[in-house]
Amino acid sequence: MVSRDFETLSARRIARARLLSGRYLASREVLEFFAELATFQRSIFPQVRERAALLAFHAPLVGLIRRIGPKPMRERASILSESSLRRALEDYWSQVDTCSPDSLFARVLLQPHAIKRDPEPGAVSPDRCPRCGHRPQVSVLRPEGHGKGLTLVCSLCLYEWGFSRGKCAACGEDEDKGMSYYAASGFDHIQVVTCDACRTYLHSIDLSREIAAVPDVDELAALPLDIWAQQQGFRKLQPNFVGI
Repeated sequence: MVSRDFETLSARRIARARLLSGRYLASREVLEFFAELATFQRSIFPQVRERAALLAFHAPLVGLIRRIGPKPMRERASILSESSLRRALEDYWSQVDTCSPDSLFARVLLQPHAIKRDPEPGAVSPDRCPRCGHRPQVSVLRPEGHGKGLTLVCSLCLYEWGFSRGKCAACGEDEDKGMSYYAASGFDHIQVVTCDACRTYLHSIDLSREIAAVPDVDELAALPLDIWAQQQGFRKLQPNFVGI
């Protein structure tokens, strides 16, 4: 069942990335790159077993990124050794480092593993994934009764869990004490949610406005919103697949 679900999820992510690459020209390179990464993840998923065995994919992953990755990732791929990748895998899994250039390589390999493996014990904090304990990548608004319910999407295993609307997903601050919501023309279903208390931001995907959205993919399409938020002095709660 997990394999079939991941195959379906991969197909949706790849198709959505390619569709959005034609809609959001400023994010085209990022989305096309992600589509290739998602294709790679789909190809290795049946072979993914123990975390230590992920090093077997070092060469094909490095080769892929050297061919099609953004320049900084191509340059890093050229010198990424197996020992460096081993350390990156360990550091990402333990959340010592989920933001460095090497962590991006680790994340590509760890995501299929995290999705396949049994859940960890429940998270100790509402801002952490109850399945694997990692930070959220994006929030989602879903139609719910006469309103909308909010969930957070795990940056690693993609599990969704409920979270209180009007609270910062990083520090728990209430919206009446510094949280703000920003939108931009052309991104009708995406908002930037910022918090003045901790100076972080997170994208929010509104499925009532775009039912076909795939949250972690549409989050990538919001590159111009990332640039704006970072120019205002905010930092992203968790960088995405391309380090943004």
